[in-house]
Amino acid sequence: MIRWTIAIADDADRCEQLAESLSDAWPREPLPCFVPFSGADGIDAAVIRDCDDIATIAAAAAECRAAGVPVLLVDDDANLADLACGLDAVVAPACSGSASIAGILFGMLQRQPEVSQLRGQVGLVSRLHGDAQEDLGRLQGELDAAASVQRAFMPAAMEPLLGVRVSTLWRPAGAVSGDVYDVARLDDTHVGIFLADAIGHGMSAGMLAMMLSRTLAAVRHDPTTGEIAAPRDVLAAMNTMLMDRNDNQARFATAVYAVVDCQSRRVTYAGAGHPPGLVVSADGNWRLIHSGGALLGVFDRDEFTQESLDLALGDRLLLYSDGLEQLECDDKREGDLPGHLDALRASAGQDDPVAVLEATIAEHGIDDLTMLCIEAGPLPGSGALRTAA
Repeated sequence: MIRWTIAIADDADRCEQLAESLSDAWPREPLPCFVPFSGADGIDAAVIRDCDDIATIAAAAAECRAAGVPVLLVDDDANLADLACGLDAVVAPACSGSASIAGILFGMLQRQPEVSQLRGQVGLVSRLHGDAQEDLGRLQGELDAAASVQRAFMPAAMEPLLGVRVSTLWRPAGAVSGDVYDVARLDDTHVGIFLADAIGHGMSAGMLAMMLSRTLAAVRHDPTTGEIAAPRDVLAAMNTMLMDRNDNQARFATAVYAVVDCQSRRVTYAGAGHPPGLVVSADGNWRLIHSGGALLGVFDRDEFTQESLDLALGDRLLLYSDGLEQLECDDKREGDLPGHLDALRASAGQDDPVAVLEATIAEHGIDDLTMLCIEAGPLPGSGALRTAA
């Protein structure tokens, strides 16, 4: 049988008296060994009684708590309640008899193995929580750094070229987005426009989007002749890059690439599983432009269909990522357009379609959306209205 050692913190005479009365009241053999309190080493419990010095009580209780020794405070001082709570101590009234004190001590010592085990588990959980917080902080730092790099890859606003203006909306769902776009002047009369949506979310989708952006910079001109590459060839080059790098990891993306001849207002485009573009004319008429081709990264040596269209004065061509499909409006629709495309059509009829669409998606709480608006304004020096060929 275990014989416990209990330390009593009181003056010498009262300490001896309390030890005798507790021995008489102890509920079970063997009787504990009562000693004056001189520290937490070598004891199983401590009783601190009627001490006027709160600082002394706090120091003794803190030492016991650090050593895993249970403490019973026998006092009526109101300040002991907060102290006991902070130091895991038990408080009993100063009027408590020997039998009550002995019973409380016996119960504390009986439960001490369970308490010690629980305290150890709490300590472990606390350490694991601290480690998890550090890991989350480090991960957030990495995500913020990746987001900064991704934003650096996004193109700066381009000045209108021969009356053709391109405005953009990029609203990532998180720190890193799977959407990427590019608007670049290819020569004195042509602009290249690219929009891709990497399948997936988070860091992996963001890294794939950045890979596509870097590949675009290398393939939008023919490496041999320096001429502007056809959209279908640009997408084919991107597809080849993804297939060569797949190494048993699925990397897929939808994409659309267009070359705009700002002089003739002809748009040549090719798509890879991307949602259809929407053309809205100045008089409010609209039409969808579809493009063939599978997603990038699915089929080796895939061929992409290339189409052309002519923009009339005031026409707006809108390209977007599939995040727009979250915008299912219940308002009145135009013809057979689904809700999200009707909202896009309505924004295209405003002076600033990007601002209007941004307000709409903010109202609906939508993230992870990219939209490009290509507007055919008047040619410099031309006062006549122009119609599509």
